[in-house]
Order: sequence, then structure tokens, then C-alpha cells
Amino acid sequence: MARIFILEPEPELRELLARVVTRLGHEPVQHLESAADIHPGDVVVVEPGDERCYAGARAIHERLPEVPIVCVSIYSEVPGDAKALEPVAYVVKPFRLVEVEAAIRTAVERAAS
Repeated sequence: MARIFILEPEPELRELLARVVTRLGHEPVQHLESAADIHPGDVVVVEPGDERCYAGARAIHERLPEVPIVCVSIYSEVPGDAKALEPVAYVVKPFRLVEVEAAIRTAVERAAS
């Protein structure tokens, strides 16, 4: 079981992602207020189009570059700044659940190796 840290600004989407993570047999850890207190776990799922979420993911990536990051975004391509996160997967909203599940599986496999 992996711990999946979710950085998503919309509560409904955050809850949906948490349910997907749980259904895959992993533990969701939802958005924290302070990036300084972040202990992300094994994988990070982030909306890079949101300033606070992006800043949190960036702080994690700078401190722990080995933690795989999955971007789930409103943008059809990785925004310029978000490329620095080096995401292992990029899923565009609106998405099909199977797309998010596959991205999370890929990231968990990467974290385990």
C-alpha cells in the first residue's frame, strides 16, 4: 500500500481522487495548508494550474526529487513551470477514471522501483 498525497484545490475533485486512490488499495493524504509541513508519502497527485498546489508540489520535488508526481490538470499540455516537476504522468480534466487509475499505478510502480 502506497501513500498518495493529493494537491487539488477543488474539494469535490479532491474527494474523487481520494476515492480512486482508496479503491486502488492505497492511502490518500489530502491537501495540507502549509508546504513546510508536507510529508508526501510515495506519490504526489497535483493540479499544477493552481498556484498553491503547484507551490506545494514544487517544494516536495525540490526536497524529494525521487517522489513520482502525477499532474491532473485543466491544461491540455504541461504548463511551462510544471515541466520542472518532471511528472511521470499527465492527465487532462475532465478525465475518465481509468486514465487517473493508470497514471497512479504507473507512479506507484515507479516509487516502488
